[in-house]
Amino acid sequence: MLENVSCADDQEKEITSKSTAFDQAGEAAPPQLSLEKKKLLRKKLIDFRQTLHGLGRSCVGSVSLCTGFSMELLEEVVGNANDFMSAEDINTKLPVFNTEHAVGIFKILNDIRCEKQPIGM
Repeated sequence: MLENVSCADDQEKEITSKSTAFDQAGEAAPPQLSLEKKKLLRKKLIDFRQTLHGLGRSCVGSVSLCTGFSMELLEEVVGNANDFMSAEDINTKLPVFNTEHAVGIFKILNDIRCEKQPIGM
C-alpha cells in the first residue's frame, strides 16, 4: 500500500505514481495556488523540463520532441494545478509522456503547495 503525502508529513516520503497529496476521505482539500505560486510552479516546471533532455547530442530536435514535455503541457499543468491530487491524476488527465514525468511534476506541485506564505502576503 502506498502512503499518502501531505504537507503535515514531517519526513520526506517518496512520491510514486499513485501517491496523493491529500486523502479525500479524511483531510481537507489541497490549498488553492495563488498567482505567485502559479508563477513559481511555471518556473520550476520549466527547470524540470530542461533536465529531461540530457546533455550534448543525446537527442535530435527540441526538448518537446525528445521528451514529450511541451510548453503546452506545462501550461496545462499550471492552469489545472488545483485539480491534481496525485501523480496518477496528472498521468491520466494530461498527455504526459511517461509516469516518471507525472511523478516529477506532482512532486514539484506538492512542494509548492506545502511552502509557507510569508506573513503579510
